[in-house]
Amino acid sequence: MTALGVPALRIIAPSLIPASVTMVIGYTISGLGSGMVHMLSTACSQLVLLIPCVLLFGALGGIRMIWFACWVSEMCALVFAAVSLRREFQKKL
Repeated sequence: MTALGVPALRIIAPSLIPASVTMVIGYTISGLGSGMVHMLSTACSQLVLLIPCVLLFGALGGIRMIWFACWVSEMCALVFAAVSLRREFQKKL
C-alpha cells in the first residue's frame, strides 16, 4: 500500500491548492447571492470531469495516470469558478 499511496499523495496533494481556491471563490459567489454557481463548480469538479478523466487516464496509462485526473478536474473547476466570479462581479457593478 505504501508503494501505491506515496506516489498518489505526491500527485494529488498539489491539486488541493486549486481545489481550495475554487471553494473560496464558490463561497464568495454564494455570499453574493448565487449559490447555484458554487454547487455547479463542485459538481463539475467531482462528477462531470473527474469520472470521465479517471476512465480515460486509466485506459491510457494505468493506475499511475489516474491520479492526474484530479489535476485536470480541479483546474477546469477553477477556471469555471473564476469565470463565474467575474460574471457575478460584473452583474453587481
